[in-house]
Amino acid sequence: LMRHELVECLVRIAVAKFNQDIPDVSDCVEKLFAEHIDTKLPPEALHDPDDFRNQRLYNEEMDIMLRQHFRPLKMIYDKYSMLNPLQGKAKFGIEEWHSFVQDSRLVSGDMTLRECRMAFWHSRMIVADEVKNRMKFTTLTFISFLEAIGRVADMMSIPTDADLDSIRAHDILEYDLM
Repeated sequence: LMRHELVECLVRIAVAKFNQDIPDVSDCVEKLFAEHIDTKLPPEALHDPDDFRNQRLYNEEMDIMLRQHFRPLKMIYDKYSMLNPLQGKAKFGIEEWHSFVQDSRLVSGDMTLRECRMAFWHSRMIVADEVKNRMKFTTLTFISFLEAIGRVADMMSIPTDADLDSIRAHDILEYDLM
């Protein structure tokens, strides 16, 4: 469903359920949310993508780190965005993200494919019209890709130096291979 279709469905449900007792449509919708939606939503439905951006992403340390790794990150983005070009134009949609996640072996005991997908969806910016801007709505820009990488990294547990020492691994890659 498109966003406007979902809103229409919710209004229709509210009217069908409560209009006999409540004549005002907005009051019906408010009651639907209060009694059936607000209290029963899973945590990911209540997630505000801007919280992560403001608390974890938009800071000087992240800016410095991303600038240091700009070229390889841009090369990765460019490579995967050309896996399935649309009319000769690069696109980085969920399929390309999935390929990247699989090739990078990000899915593991610490990170599920579902969490990787959620990172993709939460990293997109809102568009006013999903129909006119379908490509923008379903793909990541390079900046959004960086955000998705940041979200995935934030969810992962990285081995400490003590963890590396405990199995005599020199680095994280070697740790992962053991």
